[in-house]
Amino acid sequence: MFFVDEQHEVNYEKMIEIYPNAFTNPEYQAACYIASTPFVFYKFEARLNEFSSPVDWIINWQMKHLAQFDDETDEQYKERTSIEVDYDLTSSMQHMGKLALNLWNGYEYFNLMDCLSSLDDKNYLVVKQAIDVRMGLCR
Repeated sequence: MFFVDEQHEVNYEKMIEIYPNAFTNPEYQAACYIASTPFVFYKFEARLNEFSSPVDWIINWQMKHLAQFDDETDEQYKERTSIEVDYDLTSSMQHMGKLALNLWNGYEYFNLMDCLSSLDDKNYLVVKQAIDVRMGLCR
């Protein structure tokens, strides 16, 4: 597997230890791989044990920061955004999170070209590897 650096690999090992479904489930494995990318991982590492899945970091961030939905009452919006998220994400981090969600469950609010254009060369390779992981092409 491709890792951007040694820290990425260390983070990945930590993720699959916390989420052992990654050993047999490509959705988990791809999500762990993306989340372990160093430029993303350090944002939520301290809260990692609070997450029930390897995509909770982006789900929680979106719950906190997405604008009120048309069909969402003011009360629902207030409740949704009351979640504690003590980290912020750059645009490229958000795109990587959306990629993780897309590979996890087909998240429809993801645009591959927007994601790719926001990344440097190493993280572009992470996207390619994550797709291969999700497709079950590497272990």
